[in-house]
Amino acid sequence: MLLDYAMATALGCAGMAGLFHLAGEVLTLQNQVFQHGAAELVLRELKMLAHLTHGAENFSGICGEPSLTDLTFYCEVLEGWLMHLPNHRFGTLGDGSIELSWQLPDGARWSLTTGPGEAKRYP
Repeated sequence: MLLDYAMATALGCAGMAGLFHLAGEVLTLQNQVFQHGAAELVLRELKMLAHLTHGAENFSGICGEPSLTDLTFYCEVLEGWLMHLPNHRFGTLGDGSIELSWQLPDGARWSLTTGPGEAKRYP
């Protein structure tokens, strides 16, 4: 009888450990989906702002220019979304598209571009 209780306890503990692991995986996936959505929003807004002002080659200085005070609200919104993308970096690719990359919690980098390319995960 004691052996039955010990086996049931061991199975119960293993099941709870599996449940906690699954919950951690779901939270990690939710975080990655949220970050991907935030990056898409930032790139879409940044591409439109660059198109309306200077063009894609000068996108990094849009929010810092004093002559574009009408864009202050949009820049504040972009800064708010960028807070959710740790260690983010912007870059311009050869075809004129803008690339945004950020670091995932596991240390890998994720990258998204405004052009026809897909999202890439760098090891």
